[in-house]
Amino acid sequence: MAIITYVFGGVLCILLIAAFIYYFSPKRKDSVEQPKYDIIKDEEKN
Repeated sequence: MAIITYVFGGVLCILLIAAFIYYFSPKRKDSVEQPKYDIIKDEEKN
């Protein structure tokens, strides 16, 4: 029973680390955050 707990905990840790790597990746920032900054620039021009 303890082995299942360790495996489950390890899988959760790996998923959490993978989520952080994905969230802070430059590729994601370029595709997701750039449109937001474009909208802000457009509003500043008007």
